[in-house]
Amino acid sequence: MKTVTTATRRRGFTLIELLVVLTLMSVISTIGMTGFLRMTTYWNDLQADTNLNKDISRAFISFADDFENLLAPAVCGVSMVGKHADVVDNTTFWRISFEDDSIAMPVEVFNPLSQQRERLLVTYAVERDGEAPVLVRSAVTLGEAETKGGRVAVANNIVGMRLRYFDGNQWHNTWNASMPPKIVRVSLSAIDGGHVDRNVSRTTAFAIKIQ
Repeated sequence: MKTVTTATRRRGFTLIELLVVLTLMSVISTIGMTGFLRMTTYWNDLQADTNLNKDISRAFISFADDFENLLAPAVCGVSMVGKHADVVDNTTFWRISFEDDSIAMPVEVFNPLSQQRERLLVTYAVERDGEAPVLVRSAVTLGEAETKGGRVAVANNIVGMRLRYFDGNQWHNTWNASMPPKIVRVSLSAIDGGHVDRNVSRTTAFAIKIQ
């Protein structure tokens, strides 16, 4: 008896099947790339917010240290002075108005270099002369206003500072009394690299206890 073998012919993909596969791969790739871009954007935004919060936190820590070491006018003959102002930034930002308050106060701090305590007049203000605004802490020795004092950039990206003062009964936008206020409320606004859509604002109140 003869054995009959039948050759089975292999059938390849049709053009329609190939088109369907390519279309599915394209859709999957698009979805994956879109998700990746969204995650990248989310991560960059999170990093920007984190950095801005770090800038503001550094500023609040500096304020806290100086308020803790605040001197009474009866001790040093100098009182706290707080000024209120607004400024329109036409350099880095386009005609945006920012809070531009400043404060000067007498403090006594320990100088690790001289191993002595020094009485200083400390001033906080936002400087806008450079490429980006910076919150600056300046200090001169009390009674030596002509002496060149220390200048420290406390925090970058700080575009606005609003200060309010509580006398025990009501809040004030400025301060120039013989005694310091009971509470100073500091509000800071930060913007990342000139991008107005990336901004953080925080407020902290400091109870004042003079030495």
